Amino acid sequence: MKSCPTCNRTYSDDTFGFCLIDGSVLSAPYDPEATLRRFESSLVRRGSNEIAAPDQLRRYPLKLPIRYNPVGFRRSQIDMKTSRSLHVRLLLLAITLSCLAGTVEAQSGRSWMNGFIFADSDTRGLPGAIVELNGDQNNDRLRAVRLSTKAEEDGKYSSKDIPYGDYTFRVSAAGYEPYEIKLYIGSDMLTQIHVRLRKTK
Repeated sequence: MKSCPTCNRTYSDDTFGFCLIDGSVLSAPYDPEATLRRFESSLVRRGSNEIAAPDQLRRYPLKLPIRYNPVGFRRSQIDMKTSRSLHVRLLLLAITLSCLAGTVEAQSGRSWMNGFIFADSDTRGLPGAIVELNGDQNNDRLRAVRLSTKAEEDGKYSSKDIPYGDYTFRVSAAGYEPYEIKLYIGSDMLTQIHVRLRKTK
């Protein structure tokens, strides 16, 4: 049913659009139920997707398929993998360089040596025994190297800052036969030699 807003005349025929008396546009009272039915009838279903009128979005939510570009997605995955691989390589390179720097810094080319000098007994040290290291005479770098130290009260001796290479190791003490051997001292290593001297006859 429609009515004229000017003369308030009502028309039961909904096909009329204008008033027959003054020509005003006819209006119909608002019917929310009729509007709801009209929107429900306009609902379109396509498979699993639902498309509704804007006012009906709350009652009939949209369920649209998510579309993406497979090529772009794969490209982004490849870019992420490449970036991660580059980061891993840079990290490994940094660790390797730090290890090499530490190794170069630690390798000074010099070593240290210690041990005990015993008398006739394996438990009694020989204090005052002279321990010598003479560099190889055929090596220009070691020809002038002469290192000497004395054993302590318990017979212990020690020497440090020894250049690596071939040496003659000699131990001597008054009243005892000297002990002498050839040895090689490695770079940045500890060399331990324990010697028991024999009394002279």
